[in-house]
Amino acid sequence: MRAILIVAVLATLVAGGWSAWTYKAPAMEDDVDTRAEAAVLPLATHLVTVATDGRHVTLSGLAGSPEERDRLLEAAAIDGRVAVIDRLDVLDRADPFSFSAVKAKTGAFALTGVVPTAGARDALEEEAKRLSTGKSVISDLALAAGAPEGDWQGMAVASLRALAPLEEGRATIDGLEAKVTGLAPDDAGKATAEEAIAAAPLGTWAAEIDVALPLVQPYRFAARKQGGDISFDGVAPDEATMTRLRERMVALAPGTAEGDMTIARGMPDADWPGRVETGLGALALLDTGQLSVADNAITLSGEIEDEVDRTRLDAVIDPAWTTDISVRQSAPPAELSLAFGAADGVAAEGTLPAGIAAGRVAAMLPGLDLAGIQATGSGDAAAWEQTVAALGTIAAGLDQGEATLREGRVTLSGTLGEGVDRSAFETRLTDALPAGWQAEIALADAAAAPAEISFVKSDAGIRLSGTLPPGTDLPSAFADADQGALETTGGGDAAGWTRGLNGLGTLLTAYSQADGRMQQGALEIEGTLAPGQTEDDLARWAPSILGPDWTSRLSGSETVADDGAERVNLSTGEAETLTRGYWLPEVQIQTSVETCTDAAKSALEAEKITFVTGSAEIDDRARALLNRLSAVAIRCLGAEGIKLEVAGHTDSVGNDAANQTLSQARAAAVTQALEARGVPAEAITAIGYGETQPIADNDTETGRAQNRRIDFTFTE
Repeated sequence: MRAILIVAVLATLVAGGWSAWTYKAPAMEDDVDTRAEAAVLPLATHLVTVATDGRHVTLSGLAGSPEERDRLLEAAAIDGRVAVIDRLDVLDRADPFSFSAVKAKTGAFALTGVVPTAGARDALEEEAKRLSTGKSVISDLALAAGAPEGDWQGMAVASLRALAPLEEGRATIDGLEAKVTGLAPDDAGKATAEEAIAAAPLGTWAAEIDVALPLVQPYRFAARKQGGDISFDGVAPDEATMTRLRERMVALAPGTAEGDMTIARGMPDADWPGRVETGLGALALLDTGQLSVADNAITLSGEIEDEVDRTRLDAVIDPAWTTDISVRQSAPPAELSLAFGAADGVAAEGTLPAGIAAGRVAAMLPGLDLAGIQATGSGDAAAWEQTVAALGTIAAGLDQGEATLREGRVTLSGTLGEGVDRSAFETRLTDALPAGWQAEIALADAAAAPAEISFVKSDAGIRLSGTLPPGTDLPSAFADADQGALETTGGGDAAGWTRGLNGLGTLLTAYSQADGRMQQGALEIEGTLAPGQTEDDLARWAPSILGPDWTSRLSGSETVADDGAERVNLSTGEAETLTRGYWLPEVQIQTSVETCTDAAKSALEAEKITFVTGSAEIDDRARALLNRLSAVAIRCLGAEGIKLEVAGHTDSVGNDAANQTLSQARAAAVTQALEARGVPAEAITAIGYGETQPIADNDTETGRAQNRRIDFTFTE
């Protein structure tokens, strides 16, 4: 009986203990969790999580230093806990603790370096967005320990506010050493930047802020010639250009060349100094006159001695110029037109130079009729007599033709007589002309009419008709064509026609239906283009497909292609796929860091990504290269773990900060172009290195051109 009683008592105690544990354990765990969080979280610099399992306390997240981790673990050792489990990561220490901000001309900001906390990073990015007034902000900030004591975040904010009033610039912070460089639009902008630096709560600051040159619009230059003297005034982009223009005027002026020039911004393009020099060369030919240049508009006015000098001037003047030139001497230049092959001899129209003996001239060319021709023009009479005599030596070799004589030049067209050797004919004429005279000769062979063919492409195949020069080889593209109406009796260059027909065979693959014709050196095609082919692409590809001896006029109704459509690039022979509106070539490479980098390097060695001078705007000529690089990047970045760095580099000409900003902006522009073509943005980093990594000598233009580049590097 006593044993039964003892067992009952023990059972009661166990049941009561189990009930107490069931109801009290969660409350105990909540109490430990609450007290542990209250002890730990106020001491945490970064995000720290406190988790309680029973009475075991686990800490996870970030600690700013080993000392902070020890403090957190010690604080978590509260009464009632069994153990503290350490799952904290300690931030790496940055030494020096460096931060950099770059402002581009566009107003965009780029932030790189380290920050002490996620909150500081968010605050700096928000401040950059506010100061950029809607422009992009690129941030690559990482967390690190080692920030200087004091208000480091306020120091970094001050650097951003110092950049805000600048046109472009760079701020760097290394430990407590800070520096701001850049270009202010005016003195007020520079003062605002300096005020922001003065308000910085921490650090030793240095500033190198230049004020931009005055902006002149329109960009102007003017020069006046009176007698042998030239006076001038205007602007130039730099000292070297100003010196070059002064030296040019001194060289051109028979007398003195004096004036004032200032350095200013606003030059419309890099060719502006060359246009001014050309204008000065034209001004030098005038007796008196004035040259005015406003941006790209050039006005030249004045007086010249005679029509001979006017002819020399016309060879210099661009047709786009505005001119008002008067000639002192009223005698027009002599000009004589001759017609060969008439039954009654050689007919003539026009004027001869004053002082020439018309009877002696007529005797030099059998059958020449100079009745009614006046000797009232300007020109070298002796040279004209020799020129007519030269025509007399070759007249018998013409079947028919026309010749025009102007001072210093003979233009001859027509048809050679049967059996006449073209080379000997032309040599005989040019050797007999006076010194300084030139001949333009365009003569057809008398043997045959020029070759000409027509062609039609339809569902039934290709049909050819017309004539080809003997010896012309039809390419394999026309092996199955209907050639029943094609003959080889035409005149022309057989080898040239063979090259042209090869090009035609290639171009016709871009058409589903077409018709057209070919004459010597000229091709016309109309029709319906195959899906994905465009008139613009054909016009761009045609010169390389046909060769330099052929011109083309290609048209066709276009069939819209959807994304994912495929076509063949006729210029390269490569298959291409339409991706986001861009035709990207198919690339077949092994996706490794080395092979991907080599593929990009090979493309960039064959062709450079070019930009509009002095800006980050990509030249449209780089479109095909960007398509190829995008195809490589899409394939390579599809491999797990591979990343791409797009690096911008400049030469050493100009301001260091401006070069850094330009290189960053150009790298960012290329990155945006890649993203537009489907390259994943998260796998690309754009970095500008400015002039710090040259690959050639910056003392030569060739070396500087090599240093101005974009590099692609794939990494893991």
